[in-house]
Amino acid sequence: MEQMTYHEKMNIENTVRLRHVLSELPPFARDYFRAIEPTTSSKTRISYAYDLRIFFNYLIENNPMYKNYQIKDFTLDDLDRLESVDIEEYQEYLKLYDSDDKIVVNTEKGLARKMSSLRSFYNYFYKRQVIKNNPAQLVSMPKLHEKAIIRLDVDEVA
Repeated sequence: MEQMTYHEKMNIENTVRLRHVLSELPPFARDYFRAIEPTTSSKTRISYAYDLRIFFNYLIENNPMYKNYQIKDFTLDDLDRLESVDIEEYQEYLKLYDSDDKIVVNTEKGLARKMSSLRSFYNYFYKRQVIKNNPAQLVSMPKLHEKAIIRLDVDEVA
């Protein structure tokens, strides 16, 4: 039997994880993940799935309209109903939140990735004209500050 590379093993693991998370997400999410599969890595897809699960849990916990929902209850009409202020509140929430009894603090990079996954999700359904509104597009992305470049002097290099 041929030996699998690390990359192949990780793809298999991520695919199994993605299938598990997709079983928790609304049914329409499967269409999105099927569509992005050819252009994204398995690592990106599983990260996006985790991010979207956080988003739906956030709506259930913080938006009175969805307090009696389960994640699978969400429909495309619910996505369409949200406004940019809802997305801004979610972005604020992402800076610091409670997950499984631990405090999660997102850096600028983490915040940007979570917002990217939500924007991509909304864009997919908006471009296919199954939702009329795209509030995620109206919300500014968090500014990423560049890391300082450390330069060594000539004598430090030696």
